[in-house]
Amino acid sequence: MVLESLITARLAKNRPVYTFFFAFVYMNLAFIIALTVFPGNPSTPAIFLVTMMFVPFLVNLLKGAELYAETQIMLRNIVLMKKYTKVFLIFFYLFLGALVATTFWASLSSHEVYAKLFSSQISVISEISSQFTRGYVTGSYGFQMILLNNFKVLVFVILFSFIFGAGAIYILAWNASVVGVAIGNLIRNYFSSWVPGTSFYSYLHVVPLSFAKFMTHGIIEVAAYLFAAIAGGIISAAIIRRSLADEEFSGILRTCFDLVLTASILLILAAIVEVTISPMILV
Repeated sequence: MVLESLITARLAKNRPVYTFFFAFVYMNLAFIIALTVFPGNPSTPAIFLVTMMFVPFLVNLLKGAELYAETQIMLRNIVLMKKYTKVFLIFFYLFLGALVATTFWASLSSHEVYAKLFSSQISVISEISSQFTRGYVTGSYGFQMILLNNFKVLVFVILFSFIFGAGAIYILAWNASVVGVAIGNLIRNYFSSWVPGTSFYSYLHVVPLSFAKFMTHGIIEVAAYLFAAIAGGIISAAIIRRSLADEEFSGILRTCFDLVLTASILLILAAIVEVTISPMILV
C-alpha cells in the first residue's frame, strides 16, 4: 500500500521526529476524507481512518520491540525506560502530530465545519466541563475523579493494544483529538473577541498559553499511556510468537509489568499537576 511504504519502522527508529510529520499529514488527510465521505458525521470516522493508516506501521514496530524485550528480560525501571526511548519517542511524536493537526483544524475551520468535524469531541469536553468547575477540581474529590478517569483510559490502552496489536493508536488518536479540540476552542474563543484595529500579533500569546494549560499535565498523561501501549503491544506480539509456557515469555511479562508500573506512577503525578498547577495557567 502507498501509505504503508511512506514510513517504516526502521525509518522511524532512525529518525523518530519524522513520525510527527507523518502523523500531522495523516491526521489532515483523515479529516479531509471524513468530511468528503461522511459529511453528516465525520467526527468518529476521522479517528478510525487515521488509525487504519498507522496500524501496519505500528504492528511492525511493536514486533520489533517484543524481539528486543527477549534479550532484555532483566531490565528494570529507569534502565527499561532508557532502552525503550526510541519506541516511546515514536509514539509521542505520533500523538503530538495528531494533536497539532487537530488544533489547527479546531482553531481555523469555519463554525459549520468545526461543529460537524468535532461533534463527538465537543460533547466529551462539554460533559467534563459540566462536572468540573474551577475550585471544585482542586478539591480531593476532583483529584480522585481525575485519577479514576485516567486509570480507566490506561486500562483501555492496554486492552486495545493487547487485543488488536496496534489498537491503542485509536485511543491515542482519540485523546489527541479531544485535547486538540479543547486547545483549539480556547484559541477560537479568544480570537472571537478580537477588536478591529488591534494588532493581530498581540493576540498570538494565547496559542502557547492554551497549549501550556492542557499539556502541562497532558504530557505526563500521554507518557503514561504510551508506556502502557508499548506494554500491551509487546505482550500481544509475544503471545502470537510463542507459547505461554516459554521461559522468555515470563521475562517479557516482567518487562511489561515495569512499563505498566511506570505508567501508573506517571498518572498519579499527572493528576497532582492537573489539580495544582494547570488551573493557575489563565488564558
